[in-house]
Amino acid sequence: MREFKGSTVGTHVTADIVGIVSPKKYDNMEVMQKILHGAAKKAKLTVIGENWEKFQPQGLSGFLFLSESHISIHYTPEHSFMWADSFTCSAGKGAQIAMDYILKKIKHDKEKTKVVVIDRTISFVK
Repeated sequence: MREFKGSTVGTHVTADIVGIVSPKKYDNMEVMQKILHGAAKKAKLTVIGENWEKFQPQGLSGFLFLSESHISIHYTPEHSFMWADSFTCSAGKGAQIAMDYILKKIKHDKEKTKVVVIDRTISFVK
């Protein structure tokens, strides 16, 4: 069995955002909606839908559906921790630009935050 790899068809950026300063500030859907929409706009990505959920007593999740794919977050303020990801199935730096915007807007511990960039490819086995 041989594996054949094709060209990169998209970029997926994930972030484990640690040590969030002022955790209550980001436990607000309006604040987070503004940040995610700002990320899409900065990266010149096209929002075609969204879904948000506010949890009780705290926490939230948000998902922007893009023509190019998605941007999402899940926030647990009790741990001052947020997971974020941005995926674009197109050439260019849109996913990275969107994540850079999110990381710039959320005050956090930059040394402990982990960001991973994954080039997505089409592969198949023959």
